[in-house]
Amino acid sequence: MQSLIRKVFKIYKYLSFIFIIGFYIFLIIDDYTFIVEYWRTNWLEYIAFWTAYVLVYLVAFSIYFWGISSLIIWIYFRIFLRK
Repeated sequence: MQSLIRKVFKIYKYLSFIFIIGFYIFLIIDDYTFIVEYWRTNWLEYIAFWTAYVLVYLVAFSIYFWGISSLIIWIYFRIFLRK
């Protein structure tokens, strides 16, 4: 079971990295007009807001990912490896 959790954690790390990079790219594309007009005066606020959004969505992603993964691992050990 420990090796299975290590594999799931490895998948989680890769998906989290892809999620963070993808979300920052999305934020830059989505807020492009604000960046062009207000970046020189409010760049620190944009970075802070974007980081807060990424952290909130990463926590939600983590809860969903580990909830689904835990359920799948539990079903696998409870049903398929029944002795």
